[in-house]
Formats: sequence, structure tokens, C-alpha cells
Amino acid sequence: MFQSSTISSSQFELDRLARQSVDLGHNIVLIHACVDMLDTVMNNQVTLVHDAQTAAQHISSANTSVRTAAEHVGTTVTDTLETVGHSATCIRAMLDKSQTVAEWVQTLDTTMAAITRTLGDMSSRANAIKDIAQQVNMLSINARIEAARSGEAGRGFAVVAQEIDRLSHQTAETTQGIALSIDELTGSISKLQKDSGVVAKDASQTLKDSSAIEDALGKIIEKVAQSEASVTEILTKAADVDAANSSFMPVFAKVKDGISETAAQLHDARAQLDTVVDISESMVQKTVELGGASDDAVMIELVQATAADMAAALEQAVARGDINMAQLMDFTYQPIPGTNPQQHLAPFTDLTDHLFPAFQEAALQTNPKITFCAAVDRNGYLPTHNRKFSKPQTRDVDWNSANARNRRIFNDRVGLGAGQNTRPFLLQIYRRDMGGGEYKMMKDISAPIMVNGTHWGGLRLAYEYQGERN
Repeated sequence: MFQSSTISSSQFELDRLARQSVDLGHNIVLIHACVDMLDTVMNNQVTLVHDAQTAAQHISSANTSVRTAAEHVGTTVTDTLETVGHSATCIRAMLDKSQTVAEWVQTLDTTMAAITRTLGDMSSRANAIKDIAQQVNMLSINARIEAARSGEAGRGFAVVAQEIDRLSHQTAETTQGIALSIDELTGSISKLQKDSGVVAKDASQTLKDSSAIEDALGKIIEKVAQSEASVTEILTKAADVDAANSSFMPVFAKVKDGISETAAQLHDARAQLDTVVDISESMVQKTVELGGASDDAVMIELVQATAADMAAALEQAVARGDINMAQLMDFTYQPIPGTNPQQHLAPFTDLTDHLFPAFQEAALQTNPKITFCAAVDRNGYLPTHNRKFSKPQTRDVDWNSANARNRRIFNDRVGLGAGQNTRPFLLQIYRRDMGGGEYKMMKDISAPIMVNGTHWGGLRLAYEYQGERN
């Protein structure tokens, strides 16, 4: 009686240990999921801080280039301003001289007109003198005639008349020369007056242009001065940017160091939790193997029986010649173009599509708690899923993640664990990605699929986990 009571007590404790081991695994997986998420977030933060630090360094480098360029431009603008100022002074002096010349040319036209009038008067007087000389010449002729008539008495008067005649001829010749000179001078003055008129017109335009040039020079000097002021402002702002960079670059470095250290610690913690998860799963495995009762006993029997049936079906296919062992054990995967998430084909995919659904769908129907039942090869490749998870892909990646899960490689910890396990069964607890950021806590029980003594993979049976009864 005592022995029976002791055995009952031991079995009770073993059952309780089995349930507590499962609960422990559940809690560890939750913690692992949180740490995993934090690890991802921290790694992203490290990347962001690094990118920000790099951007700040680029800004600093670019700002240095801006300052260098601005200083060069500033020097150039200052030199240009001095050159423009000197040029403006020279141009203004030249404009003053041009204005004086233009004004003189304009008065020259008036002077030429006056000279022309004076020459006209001189020509008129020369003609008058010529007329008088002709009259004197007529008088000298008449005087000589009368002197000849007077005989000896008129001889002295004849001499006078002869001198008057000679004077009249000289006067006529002289006035003729004067008239010719006046005509030549009048022609030259007329030509000079015509040319001076053109020059006067150009001089008038020069006087107008000089005013426009003066305005343009003023605007040039003003613009150059504004450019100098802008360069000074750029240099001031660049100095402000340098000061800001100098102040927050050390902060960036400290933040990056702090986040990097935290990320490293989280990564180490995640790695340690992986070990803890393995230990907790081993505890569950051992307690169940020792006979500890849990809610998973029925599921374990189901997955083992179904895996054995599927292994037998594969052996029969090999025996029939539907496939040979080399093809069945050929774990090369051909990506299916245009799929997201990426799907693949393997040499045995057509065969598993033909054989596996009957077994997998039957197991799925045995218990409403079961979420899926599907086989994976050694690498976590899942060729043929349950029909509800084998929908054709769409352009919605989140929808595909939840509904088109066949032909995908699940090489995460749980997927590889199920595919590579050779023990009678493996019980794992994990968070299943349902797509769209949704996760569910799941139990995954798997059993190996052995074909003619060779390990092909394993059958996974998963169901949502709500916690064990104590």
C-alpha cells in the first residue's frame, strides 16, 4: 500500500513537473521574443545613430567646403569690388573728358556756321572791290583818252592815268585771288561743318550714354557690395554650423557607444536565452519521455503515427519508381520568380504535393486546436502545406506571409529543429509570425520522417498555446 501510494505521489509530481516545464518554456519563449525584438530594435538604433553620425560628419565636411569656397569667393568679391571701384573712377574721369569734348564739338558746329557767314561777307566785299577796280580801270581809260586829246598839256595827267590803270589791274587780280581763296576756304569750312554735325550728333548720344554708364556702374558696385555682404553672411552661418557640429558630435559618439554596448549586451542575452530555451525544451522532453502527463500526449501520438505513415508512403513511392532515393534526398531549391516571400521548388515537390495532403489534412481534422500539420525536410523547406495555407500569392506581401506558406524555407530555430530532429519527438514553444505584425504563441510537436533508414526531415504539428493546468 505504501509502495502504491509512493508511486502515485511520484507520478503526480512528475506530471506536475511536466506541466511546469512546459509553462517555464512558454515564459522563456515570451522573454526570448521580447529580447529578440529589443535586440532587433537596438541593432536598428545602432544603424540609425551610425547613419546620423555619418550624416553629421558629411555635413561638417560639406560645411568646411562651403566655408573654404565662401572665403575664396569673399576674397574674389573684395578684389572685384576694389577693381570695379578703380575702374569706375577711371571711367568717370573718361566720361568727364568725353563730356567736355562732346560739349566742345557741339559748340564747334555753331562756330563753323559763324565763320561761314563771315566768309560770305568777305566774298561780298571782295566782289565790291573788284567792281570798284573795274570802274577805276574805266576811269583810267577815259583819262588817258582825254590826256591824249590835250596834247602836251595833258602829258602829266596821262602818267597819272597810267598808274591808276596799273593799280586797278593789280586790285582786280588781288581781289580775284582773294575770291578764289574765300571759295576754297568756304568749301573746306562747309565740309568741316558737315562732319562736325555728325560728330556733334555722336557727341550728343555720348552725353546720353554717359549718364546710362554712370547708372550701370553704380548698380554694378551695388551688386558687388551685396555679394560681399552675402558671402559674409554665409561665413557667419557656416561658423554657426561648425559650432553646432562641434557640440553634438561628441554627444553622438557617446550615444552610439551607449547604444552599441546595450545592443551587444542584448545580443549576448539573446544568445544565452537560446541556450535556456534549449534547456527548457530538454526538460519538457525528458519529463514527457519519463511518463509525465501533459496536454500534449495525444498530439505526440498523433504526430508520431502520421510521420510513420508518411515515411511508409515515401518508401512505397521509391519502390514503385515514382522517385529514386537520390532525387528524394536532393536538397537543392529552385527559386520561383516573382514570389514574395520567396518560394522554391525541389526535385521532390511534385511527389510531396501528390502524397502528403491526404495525411496532413486528416491529422488537421482530428482536433480543432491544431493550426497546421505539415512536413519539412532537413533544411526547414516546406514543400506541401495544408490547403488553407497554400493559396496563390498576390501583390500583398503580408497576406502572402499568412496564406501562401507552402514551398517556403523556414530555417528559423523551430523549423530547423523540427527538420533536423531524429529523436522520437520534439516539443518546441515559439511565437509564430502570422503576417502583418501579428504573432501567436504556439506549441510545435514534431516527429522524424525516416525513409529506408535515411533521415529526410520531420512532420510538424502546431497548435495555439494558452498555458498548462497546474
